Amino acid sequence: MNTHTPPVSNASIPELEPAETPGFFRRNRWTILTLLAAAIISAAGMVVWYGHMGTLKPVATGTILRMSTFPMHASTEDNGGPGMPGQALNQDQLLILAQVRVTNVSKAPITIFDLNGLLLQGQVQTTSLGANETDIHRLFQAFPALAPMDAPPLERKTTIAPGQSAEGLIVFNYGLTPQQWQQRQGFEMRISFELGPTLVLKP
Repeated sequence: MNTHTPPVSNASIPELEPAETPGFFRRNRWTILTLLAAAIISAAGMVVWYGHMGTLKPVATGTILRMSTFPMHASTEDNGGPGMPGQALNQDQLLILAQVRVTNVSKAPITIFDLNGLLLQGQVQTTSLGANETDIHRLFQAFPALAPMDAPPLERKTTIAPGQSAEGLIVFNYGLTPQQWQQRQGFEMRISFELGPTLVLKP
């Protein structure tokens, strides 16, 4: 059966008025523009700050007064698992002992944050943390042959006044033989500060 739907008169559908631009943006346009400008200025400032960090003037200079190496052959006992025979584990160790002087060339006090040694062997980089005062003291007690290099350590948290210097011993430890040390591609000491760029010293 066919059904017939009567046509809908256009007069029964009210015409919609064009939507007006929201008044919120008109009333607050200056606030919005100010916030946008502040965001742009802040972003530009961060870009300038990061660029400036890469070109900061050095706060310190340094000198390696003397440096020597001391090979050790460590042997430890591995007891193995239950019912398994134990065996001796041998490992070569090489101490790097460096007497350094750090001079503050800035106009404000600087404080040493950390001490690191970076060794390059081929494409492999190995980082050694500088030994603390307690470990250095134990080291000289255990190995009397190190006596010629005995000196007060250069410690973290040492504050150096403008124009003044701090001098001390830094000790690094690597799992190397003397032959491997001689075949290294590079070695450098990095002295970082709480503020300012890191000081890099190369023998």
